[in-house]
Amino acid sequence: MDLPLPPASLIAGASLFLDLDGTLVEIAATPLDIRVSDDLRTLLTSLVSRLDGRVAVLSGRGLNDLISHLSVDGIALGASHGFERRLASGEREEAYSNPLLST
Repeated sequence: MDLPLPPASLIAGASLFLDLDGTLVEIAATPLDIRVSDDLRTLLTSLVSRLDGRVAVLSGRGLNDLISHLSVDGIALGASHGFERRLASGEREEAYSNPLLST
């Protein structure tokens, strides 16, 4: 179904935060069984371009797992419920430096 484009004034300066499991991809029997379609990757790439890189996918999955499923350049990733992050530039950072939280 083709949806009308939102007004340009709504998109100007907007950011988009998306959840992976159950939103972008169907819930699967096991976390390894999800399927990320080429159409979804194309859509995310278009959104990154349209929103000047202000797109992030958030997940409870670990960062490496998230990266393995979403190989989309220029997209920010928030993993492990925010504990791990990959910026749109590809740089990784941890939200906390407390060693007790990383065990």
